[in-house]
Amino acid sequence: MKKVKLINLMTDEIRLGVLFFCMCFLLPVSAQTGQGNRITYKCSNEKLQRALMTVERQSGYYRLQYAMEDVAPYSVTANIKNATAEDAVKQLLKNTSLQYEMNGRFIQVYAKKQQASGRTRTVRGYVRDADGEALIGVPVCIGESRVCTVTDADGFYTFSIPVEDTMLKFSYVGMETAYVRIPGGSRDVSRDVALRSDNVLEDVVVTGYQEIQNPK
Repeated sequence: MKKVKLINLMTDEIRLGVLFFCMCFLLPVSAQTGQGNRITYKCSNEKLQRALMTVERQSGYYRLQYAMEDVAPYSVTANIKNATAEDAVKQLLKNTSLQYEMNGRFIQVYAKKQQASGRTRTVRGYVRDADGEALIGVPVCIGESRVCTVTDADGFYTFSIPVEDTMLKFSYVGMETAYVRIPGGSRDVSRDVALRSDNVLEDVVVTGYQEIQNPK
């Protein structure tokens, strides 16, 4: 009976030792994993969406949430070294009008909604292609809304926009969509825009043809 008690006592001591090991070593690792990995990332004129995806991937823990129409207009330049995910996002957003919030494992990026004053100003300019040729009928819209105008036969546009910070969207078939930010102000402004080809048609290869006769 004494030998049995001794074995039971040793088993209890072993169990306590294993528990102590887990508390001392495993918990700090879990805490470190819960905060994600540190971020080191350098970019120049990178699309904001791609930069945010890189931060999410390097973190290995946090998930970034945002609306495409909010982040699409922005390109960023940053040199992030050994930063937390939150600090990395803060650096990427510092030259934009976007904000962020931490919500557990989620970092939510969003556009600050401003109360419109109702006052307007005029923006005008020319829209051309990369060769300087005027583009006719290019829709010019306030952000992703349906408040738009179009360019005339000379590629010229004129548009009434709010005095608040405004994003203009220029979209045209066969061209890359361009976003131009107009900072807040009461004075009229001029913005010329050059649209680049999206190069979709350059990848098309003609492999042959078929002659079809009209039925008699």
